[in-house]
Amino acid sequence: MGATPEIAVIIPAYNASAYLAETLHAVSEQTVPLECLVVDDGSSDDTVDIATSFAQSDARFRVLSQENGGPVAARSTGVAHTTAPLLIFCDADDLLGPQQLSTMVSALRHTSRAPGAVCSFSGIDEQGDIRDPGSYPQWVSSPVRASGFTLAPSERWSFDAAVTRLCFPPPAGVVVRREAYLAAGGFDPRVTRSEDYDLWVRVAEVGDFIFVPQATFAYRAHGAQRSQTQGRAQGAVRARGRIMKIATSRRRVLQAWHGSAVFYGHLAYQRVRSGLSQRSWSTLRAGLLNCGIVCLVTWWALLALLTPTSRRVARRPRAHAA
Repeated sequence: MGATPEIAVIIPAYNASAYLAETLHAVSEQTVPLECLVVDDGSSDDTVDIATSFAQSDARFRVLSQENGGPVAARSTGVAHTTAPLLIFCDADDLLGPQQLSTMVSALRHTSRAPGAVCSFSGIDEQGDIRDPGSYPQWVSSPVRASGFTLAPSERWSFDAAVTRLCFPPPAGVVVRREAYLAAGGFDPRVTRSEDYDLWVRVAEVGDFIFVPQATFAYRAHGAQRSQTQGRAQGAVRARGRIMKIATSRRRVLQAWHGSAVFYGHLAYQRVRSGLSQRSWSTLRAGLLNCGIVCLVTWWALLALLTPTSRRVARRPRAHAA
């Protein structure tokens, strides 16, 4: 394999033949010492053949196979088969940017206390053409936190920023230290939507992530993927509830509730006001839905505050095998 890998690129792949070769080529172009583990999750197409062809020509690539268990199980399998100190989970249809890994790894070398690094992204479609991903990249590059009853810019990609508004990109934009991944318990097998965001918020309890603006990757949107931006946003609502249930202290519960309530409260106010003034039922309905989310996160917080901390900690997912 050559130089000892500094980072493991873990790619869960299920019937990913349409885009996998392009994804693996982007990995092969990275200049940092790495290993790439393609975890075939019971595919019935040419996924294994494509991954094997890369492994035969490049010692940095390995192919692992398992019965279909979903992306959480596949990513956990990848972690169990590497000892690299840094991890990145790249979906089989996304493209790492030129020098992305070397830039992010270098930044983490100079910031030993950060559990990980994040970068932004651009959107592409099925053909690889530029696609507008909406406001999501701006949310990643400009995090906010709840300050009283308002939203204020945050200089850190921290726990309170993570529970206020989406400030973590899709998986290919996050490099996490192995020790922080394990300390947070790894991926929770009970989570099937926005499982990466659920993990990053737990890791953020360990410390603040750093943002690396020089690095970027291409996030592909297409009809076959599990979640588009809206689905991810809905998953983030559920992630906030899970965080409250397993938070390690009352302070974290209150932080999670405060950030969520202020963010969705602002959305509710803006949408209800706009819906009434424009006589738009769809906008008004969205605002009322945000009001409901505020009530929901408040209920989750009350339940969490009434649950002893020892029981919340016991419910944390166990770390997967190192």
